[in-house]
Amino acid sequence: MDEYEEELERKNRKPLILKISRFVVQLFFFILLGNLAWLGFSILVGYANTGFPLPIMQSHATPGGIIVGAYDVFMESFAIGIFPFLALGVFLVFGILIGRATCGWMCPFGFVLDLCHHIPVRKRHPGYQINQQLSKLKVAILILTLFIAIIYGLVRLGGGDPLPIGPFEYNAFSPIDPATTFQAVIPYFITHPELHPSIEQGIWGIFSSDLAWFWFQVIFMTIILILSTYIGRAWCRWFCPLGAVLGMMVPYAVVGVQRNLSKCLGKKCRECELACPMGVSLLREPWEKIIDSNCIMCLKCYEACKEQAITLRFLKFKPS
Repeated sequence: MDEYEEELERKNRKPLILKISRFVVQLFFFILLGNLAWLGFSILVGYANTGFPLPIMQSHATPGGIIVGAYDVFMESFAIGIFPFLALGVFLVFGILIGRATCGWMCPFGFVLDLCHHIPVRKRHPGYQINQQLSKLKVAILILTLFIAIIYGLVRLGGGDPLPIGPFEYNAFSPIDPATTFQAVIPYFITHPELHPSIEQGIWGIFSSDLAWFWFQVIFMTIILILSTYIGRAWCRWFCPLGAVLGMMVPYAVVGVQRNLSKCLGKKCRECELACPMGVSLLREPWEKIIDSNCIMCLKCYEACKEQAITLRFLKFKPS
């Protein structure tokens, strides 16, 4: 094997190593954060929840979980009239350092959505304008849920009695969060037989009024999972309020993705755009640094680029 062939083999090996490394990291955090509760594994291990927040979708009610999602802390703290200094600090530190990389490498539910997208169905790639418009939904969800939580907190601080809004009273987001349904609601239902309908109730007992909200959560989660088999990370790119918070800091993050103009083939290729699970239009972005709020730094674009035009850039802030 001559020197050229060795160099070519080395270049082809890098994307494979990166793909395996990311899968291992995602699997590690998925297990570490207690998401094997479906198998009863966490009961055997006996993890203790530290209550330390990370900027990922992780319910504090996950059986065996040791970490809580920072957005859950935001919601629950504001709802009882406490300012979430620690959670805010976590958002700022991670966001300014690595943008939304925790979404691409650490988030357990993001890992589940990635697995769903591996199901062999015909993939869909929404156009740039559609993707940009739908991405605004997560900002709307962020504003609405924060508004509800803050109002409830202020009412409680004032000694008032806020209107009862059921499961939304102490966390305005988790009742509709598919990650919470997957990580906490379903495992809790499975491990608590007293919640199961009795034989006397028959098949209709499954759909009793007591379980109505549970089935709404399960159906909504299922829709998100099915949608994600066709459209990469549909929840993350369009609906996740945590992604909206971190996305605001992507343009200013210390670490970012850069495109080398001298190597990039531009519109003749577009392999990087087709590979992006978040629908980021890399060729529309400043070449110095990708500043789209949907960039989760998963480096799928790096894996797809045969010209090696994609690299990580450090200490390069938003282009002027």
